[in-house]
Amino acid sequence: MDLFRKIQELKQNVPFLFISGHFNHFEDPDFLLRNNFHLLEKPFSPSELAAKVDAILRKK
Repeated sequence: MDLFRKIQELKQNVPFLFISGHFNHFEDPDFLLRNNFHLLEKPFSPSELAAKVDAILRKK
């Protein structure tokens, strides 16, 4: 999260893909939507990663 915050200080609305196996404890459920923040939960396949990155890049 620290890296995400630093990047957002430099430039707003940069797409950010967070990969985690333990992402079920967010204090603010709308955080992802408000911050152009995308989540990919572990485990995932290479094709799932590629599809997620493709979807994020296509939104730009």
